[in-house]
Amino acid sequence: MAKKIKSAGLTRDQILSMDDAPVEVIIKGFGTVFVKQVNSSDRLKLDQLLEQARGDEAKDRQLFEQIIALGICDEEGTLLFSEKDIPKLAEKSFRLIQALVLAVAKVNAINNEAVEIAKGN
Repeated sequence: MAKKIKSAGLTRDQILSMDDAPVEVIIKGFGTVFVKQVNSSDRLKLDQLLEQARGDEAKDRQLFEQIIALGICDEEGTLLFSEKDIPKLAEKSFRLIQALVLAVAKVNAINNEAVEIAKGN
């Protein structure tokens, strides 16, 4: 019979002191970006954006830029874009926008639906 190994669970202090540092992501053909690990309230915003965007092409386009604004940051975790930047982001190539959205989705385990929308499926 296998011997059970008892391990201590994470403590409150360990959890609260965990590093939520931005994750460096290399985007082939573009370069390196940093992606914020979103907190629960920002994650809720992302989920709400997905819900609102279903079936509405105009909102789908804004969805991409809003995801980027909530997730792309500098090395320190300071977001690079604000709501004011969304129209400017919308003018960028879809290939770039798609790559940035997929980076945010990957780092933050955003559901497959968002990834499929970003891929254009």
